[in-house]
Amino acid sequence: MNDKTTFTAEEHVARVKEQTRHLAEEFTNAIAAIEKPTADAILSACLDIAAKTISGYNDQFIDALTESTRHLCHRALDHRRDRHPDAESADVDADALASMLAHSGKFDA
Repeated sequence: MNDKTTFTAEEHVARVKEQTRHLAEEFTNAIAAIEKPTADAILSACLDIAAKTISGYNDQFIDALTESTRHLCHRALDHRRDRHPDAESADVDADALASMLAHSGKFDA
């Protein structure tokens, strides 16, 4: 998809919210499915999702999605911790992970 169309502010907000909802679901499902959820495994899974999601979008849209990355990582890791309180992911630094994901996703797109 090559999304270079100009949207109204309301349309832009609606698109970002919808894409963010999809990303949250995908991050949560991907992290939940990792057998040994080390920081590297989680980052790799999330980067795969982010790369597929943001490729082809314009810079403004990518920036908006990048801003939501920290929140999504926290939510996905919290969900994983709730389901598996003794798992290794309890030690994963969600802020550091989100920063790496946001940086990698934005510059690799």
